[in-house]
Amino acid sequence: MDADRSGFVDLLELKSLVEDASHNVEHVGHYKWASPKALQDLDANGDGRIGIDEWVSHVLVLEEETSDGDFAAAVDEWMKAVNTSRRTTLLRLVFSKMDADQSGVVEMSEFVHIAEEGEYDEVLPQMLNIIDTQYGNADGVLSVDEWVAAMATFHADNTEDELLAQCNQMLATLQKNQRKGWRRLFIKKDAANLVMAARASGLTHIVFVRHANCDSLEPHVDVSSPEGTKFADQKRRLTNRGQAQCVAANAAWFGSCPTRATFVSSPAVRSRESATHMRNPQESKPAEVLTIESLHYSGQSKICEEYFAQRGHGPLRDFLELDGAETAFGQYAQQVCAELAIKFRLSSAMHENGTYLAVFGHGVFLNAVAYAVATAAGCAESELEALLDMDPGEAEGVLVPLYGGGVRRMFVPL
Repeated sequence: MDADRSGFVDLLELKSLVEDASHNVEHVGHYKWASPKALQDLDANGDGRIGIDEWVSHVLVLEEETSDGDFAAAVDEWMKAVNTSRRTTLLRLVFSKMDADQSGVVEMSEFVHIAEEGEYDEVLPQMLNIIDTQYGNADGVLSVDEWVAAMATFHADNTEDELLAQCNQMLATLQKNQRKGWRRLFIKKDAANLVMAARASGLTHIVFVRHANCDSLEPHVDVSSPEGTKFADQKRRLTNRGQAQCVAANAAWFGSCPTRATFVSSPAVRSRESATHMRNPQESKPAEVLTIESLHYSGQSKICEEYFAQRGHGPLRDFLELDGAETAFGQYAQQVCAELAIKFRLSSAMHENGTYLAVFGHGVFLNAVAYAVATAAGCAESELEALLDMDPGEAEGVLVPLYGGGVRRMFVPL
């Protein structure tokens, strides 16, 4: 019961364990030793947790009040309940991973990822139909309860170690297959269209630049108001340090990039200021600056914004471990690529000199777009893997080649 070896079991978890074991709340009454009153009596000091001393005292009282046969039956019931709870937890974990879009149900397009590609192509639809009709409501999709009930039956003869091995295998296969699907998502037409437009106009590289150091949110901002926080976030300006970072970046690498056009996140002041301060002051004709609404994650991808709130800054690979993140960041990247392609084709920059395009944006969101472009441009697998682990700092960038070659992280010496 004490899975984390803390020396305590939460009372609510204990009640939940009994409900899971019975498969149906109506059957909880069959576990007489685990009635609501009995469970409440277990918590002698009323702290909501069951300590080992409280548990032993309860068991000793139970032993005195029951015959040997009934006591043995109660212990057997308890062990079955603990076993069932562990199995249910494992199966729920597999379901959560299988439910890639976190909709609460698993469709056939998600269910197929549980097996190696081509391994059970004909069997999997039949399997989903059996689970859905015999353990569910025949609605064409699987709920977590349907999945758990079916798998508990199918694996009833397996030991806990055998079930754990099976679940770990399913989780590994799901991650592998979902990653393939994620990469296919990144090669969709929007990223491919951007790459084709860039190549057709003579571009050779796109550099994705994270904004420089900026002000923190002002103290008076009401952080309990999402809209107020977003508006305040968009108004944040570069600090003196941020301006110095831009000058250093220009001297170190950005100034040597033959940039034809610069795209910035439209609502964010810090993005535009980073692009402005990173320019060469001696340029007679600065690169055109174009705004991209979808580049700023605020209001464009709520789910990606929630992931960022959980993890903060970090490489794209870290976010892939979150359920549904592959699809969410893939869709965000495609949305940005679509707007970039349209704005670039309609701009005068399409026919200007310069072989680089610069895109200024924010953290891991920018990395997702860079990954989409690198994938569509046909970068090698090793380069894509390296890009997943890149985490550019303030005023640093990711340089993506459009005709092969290495993906590079561009550093700032500050």
